[in-house]
Amino acid sequence: MPARLELTPATYRHLLKTAHRHASHQIEAEDLLHETLIAALTAGNRPCVENRAWLQGVMRNVAATKRRSAYRRSRRENATLVIEPTDDSEVPTEFLSSLPRSQRIVALLALGGHTRNEIRHLLRISDASLRQRIAGLRWRWRDAAPNAETLPGKLLAGTLAFGRIRQNLLPLTGRNTAFLASHDPDGHLFAVSFFHLKAHKLGACGN
Repeated sequence: MPARLELTPATYRHLLKTAHRHASHQIEAEDLLHETLIAALTAGNRPCVENRAWLQGVMRNVAATKRRSAYRRSRRENATLVIEPTDDSEVPTEFLSSLPRSQRIVALLALGGHTRNEIRHLLRISDASLRQRIAGLRWRWRDAAPNAETLPGKLLAGTLAFGRIRQNLLPLTGRNTAFLASHDPDGHLFAVSFFHLKAHKLGACGN
């Protein structure tokens, strides 16, 4: 007979507080607690305060597993482009113009060769928000009209040594003074910075 879950509000609050210590921005405390409770029931241990040392160990293991999974997923996603056009593929301009603004900017950056990490940095959005935009973008792409006016994807690929260029761009962005570093079609580097100008104060004798 499966174990029954009997938790008092006080015990649940105590365990949730413990879960918050092991959670992170990628792992919700409540999700972590619920998975720990499932593990406790499966093992036949009562999820009570008396078993908190064992429960904390389970939480640590579950959190570590989730972090490793999130890290591997992030590496896979960031190592690939959002859109990978082949030499023969074409992206309809009609399709791009029909996209919502949030998805259109992601598509244009992806077609320019930017990775997920770079797009997330440029748009200043979370990984979850970017994943949602990409999912919507791919859903719309599947339903796109095949006979629309097209923009050849190979024109966006370029022939420059992008890997070496990006390595040279890193020092520019690492100084915390540049918001965006890029290059022109000939490979010349440039950086874009934003400065907040302070209001001019008048002196005692006026301006």
